[in-house]
Amino acid sequence: YATTQSRLYEDSNLDKLVLKQVLCPFGNINSVSNVLKEIENYKSFNSQYIIKCIDSQVVQKDDGSKMVLMLFPYYQRGSLQDKINYNLLDGSNLLIETEIIQLMVGICKGLLCLHDPTTREDMGNLSNGMDSVSIKMSDDVASLLDNTPLEMDLMTSKNNKWDSFIHLNIKPATILLTEENEPIISNLESCIRGERQIKTDLDSTNLKQWVSTHCNIFYMAPELINIKKFTTIDCSVDIWSLGCLLYTLMFGISPFDREEQINGLPLRHNICKGIFSIPDNEYSTKLIDIIKSCLQVDSIMRPTASELLTQLQSIPK
Repeated sequence: YATTQSRLYEDSNLDKLVLKQVLCPFGNINSVSNVLKEIENYKSFNSQYIIKCIDSQVVQKDDGSKMVLMLFPYYQRGSLQDKINYNLLDGSNLLIETEIIQLMVGICKGLLCLHDPTTREDMGNLSNGMDSVSIKMSDDVASLLDNTPLEMDLMTSKNNKWDSFIHLNIKPATILLTEENEPIISNLESCIRGERQIKTDLDSTNLKQWVSTHCNIFYMAPELINIKKFTTIDCSVDIWSLGCLLYTLMFGISPFDREEQINGLPLRHNICKGIFSIPDNEYSTKLIDIIKSCLQVDSIMRPTASELLTQLQSIPK
């Protein structure tokens, strides 16, 4: 298995950056291809609401293993999870509605960029030519992975700038905060490209393995808990996660974690049946309704990121 470490790094201008180091053991081509796919994911977007990979490099080590390095901006305010934890410890517990709406609008804009390629900013610059970092990465891919059977979505990465992406791991810990309290979607290692059709047992097994490695059950949609043949996994799984995130921002705990503590029923049962409850609160009915619309067991009934953005922006401030 690949091992990952992250540490703070200070450049010549004394700006703080985060260096992510992924050590891929010799002979484990899957770990290498997954990390390279993650880097390609970062290169596919140019949005203020999605984290950018500043630089990347693959280093061949003497023992045959490969060290993949990725450099990211450092966000001193941490993540939404840090903010929630601080509020719980501080006793203030709840965020005010205007701040929640502001955060959710930013996250929806980031998700819209992931889900809908027609909304992406300045994608022409990315399509017409790759920057020096991408060229260096592509050279490394060619030299390190020549004649190696990689997953199809990595093999076609040069031609899929206009694909939809599913994040699969939207949760408070993967939403970073700028100094201006704007949200940034991070951790694109969990992303998959386009809809995923489950046609065979192998499709189901592969997706189960990916989900078990990259997803958090407290924010996981029912169709990822119980993966079935002849179904399709699409962007609506992120909308479910967004509903769980909104609930957590409002009440300090994910809806199905809270329900398990209240009724004692298994967590997976609550998620698959859509069993949750709303505590007494002073939030607007429209905000509560957004939670309910996102947490529909039938994925077809969930709104899109664009529809959510419209609903959030229509709530009176």
